[in-house]
Order: sequence, then C-alpha cells, then structure tokens
Amino acid sequence: IAELEVIRVLGEGQRKIAFEVKLPWGEQAVVKRCKNYTCTKSNKKRKEAKILKELQEQYGDEAAHYFGECDAPTLPMDNEDGNLDSAAFTNHVKKNLSNFSVGYTAVIELGKPLLPSWKMRDRKCFAEFLTERDIEDIRNIARRYANFSK
Repeated sequence: IAELEVIRVLGEGQRKIAFEVKLPWGEQAVVKRCKNYTCTKSNKKRKEAKILKELQEQYGDEAAHYFGECDAPTLPMDNEDGNLDSAAFTNHVKKNLSNFSVGYTAVIELGKPLLPSWKMRDRKCFAEFLTERDIEDIRNIARRYANFSK
C-alpha cells in the first residue's frame, strides 16, 4: 500500500478525505481515509468498507469493486495524564494523509461518471441515461415502499 501513487485529491470533508491513486498494476482507484480523531474513533471508514465489501460479495461485478484495506498502526498520542490527546492525534493524522502506511486506508474502484460534465449545452432528460435494468430496479424499490407500512 506504500507504493500507491497519488494522482489528485477527489474530495475533502470535515472528517474524511478521498484520493485518486494509481495501483501498482496501472488501474486507478479511490483511497478513503479519516483525517481526524472523531472519524477514526467512530470507525466510520471501517463500517463503510465493510458495507462495500458485502455489496461486492453479494452482487459481484455489478457493485463497485472493493480492492481491500490496510489498518497500519498509528503512533500513540498520550498526554501527561496517560489519556489520548485527540488534538495531537488529529495533527499527526493530517500530516500523514497521503502516507498510506500510517492509519486505516480503504481502496475502492474509481467509478465512471454518469455525465461527462455538468456544463452540458443541450440538456437531456436524466432518464435517457438509465438502462432497462435501472428502470426495473426503480420499479422494485417503488413496490417495496408501496408495501411498507408504519
């Protein structure tokens, strides 16, 4: 995982960050990481990775490909009381965001955008981008909600 080449930052929020990376065999993927103590403590990335892994196991090639994860140790950041110093931990994680040998990292397939650009001149109906299978899936979801009662 240390050999992943970072191409660019795809997105960054308050707690998480996503990188576009080049895998050793040339394929591009997404690497997702927590960037503060709160995200790390709540195991948000592990939970998301578990869901993606289960989706791939259940649906195979129809789901986003889950390449794997690496849970490399982070340095303990204890303060004088022996408790974890969350500010020092967050600072350490932010310094090592693109060092995938530190902390938890999930590697997922880079999806293809549905629309090439949001700045299209001739706007089409969104439904034109859906396949027959997509429409059938929407119908099945609607049927499930129609039978759902409180």
